[in-house]
Amino acid sequence: MPNASTMTKPTAAFIAAPDKAGTDAQNNAYVTLAQALHSAGVGPVVGGSAVAAGAGGLITAVLKNAAAAKAVSTVNDMDQSTGQVAVVFVLYQESANSSAAAGHYGTTGSTDGLLPKLPTLQPVPSPSPS
Repeated sequence: MPNASTMTKPTAAFIAAPDKAGTDAQNNAYVTLAQALHSAGVGPVVGGSAVAAGAGGLITAVLKNAAAAKAVSTVNDMDQSTGQVAVVFVLYQESANSSAAAGHYGTTGSTDGLLPKLPTLQPVPSPSPS
């Protein structure tokens, strides 16, 4: 039976933004969750479509909150292949360094680009024949 001393702590978390505008209370709950994850050493990534980056959307709420914008990465084009790839790369980066500055990626509004800087992947050794 797993317990707190034997469990492995997560290093990154993905929060799927609703595909519709939310109330301030709803968005604030998600933003608070994402900030709490960051404070616990878990790299949060909020992803959604352009709708989530529009008025009343969760990604907009993250970006309007100065503290959250520095701690929570966002991807605003999850409905496109490039957005799905961006989330994988951002989660990889967050897993490697959850205290790194947040990045904001996608095709809507002001972003850090379409994709984050591609990570340097370490080769996986081939299993030796037995």
